[in-house]
Amino acid sequence: MQLHVLMKNSTFISLTVCCFLFGCGQPQKSSKIENAKQALLKFAKEQKIEASFNFDVSETDSLLTAVLINKTISNQVRLGSRDTNILIGLHSLNAKDANSSSIFKTYLIKRGSQISVEISDLTGIIVEKIPSHGPIDDIHTNPHSGGFDDIQDCMDDFYRNKYCDLLDQANQSCKTVYYGFLCCLKNGARFFIDFIAIKPTAPWCRFNIVASYIPIVVVEKQ
Repeated sequence: MQLHVLMKNSTFISLTVCCFLFGCGQPQKSSKIENAKQALLKFAKEQKIEASFNFDVSETDSLLTAVLINKTISNQVRLGSRDTNILIGLHSLNAKDANSSSIFKTYLIKRGSQISVEISDLTGIIVEKIPSHGPIDDIHTNPHSGGFDDIQDCMDDFYRNKYCDLLDQANQSCKTVYYGFLCCLKNGARFFIDFIAIKPTAPWCRFNIVASYIPIVVVEKQ
């Protein structure tokens, strides 16, 4: 009897060590992520969405969010005068305690002078609309030179002088703050910089993976 108990305990210890080293729950976790990815790819194929995607995922205790990001979308998009309808990506919300998920599409929309990011469900109903957040009267110029050398120079100045205050707002509300401003360059060109997303970094805030892939929008002002 004593030998039998010893063998059972040894087996238990061996299994515990194996799980600690290799992760007994890892295959199930990987399977859920892969299933979510394949469901999004299947939806894109059914909708005849002609795009190549990068895949990303984030998790909380109760929710797995899977994202397909349009590869042609960089972190900065320059828009012209024409109306635009650009697919940013697809994402799904997958409840861990139930076999249920919801799929959404995110588009960058420009109609006339109006720019917005629209998130819609499978039926086409818009569940969230993020309007242009740039106050047009916030003119960002370099007081020492009468203008910036280029757009990046202007944006660098914004991050040096205004980013921290906006990050404080994001951390206090635990919501992404969107911002925009008008850049004036030395050569006389003016560009409206929009949808700069300042994401909360406080540990108590939940990470919004969808907001992470909304690009900065650059529009030349005539």
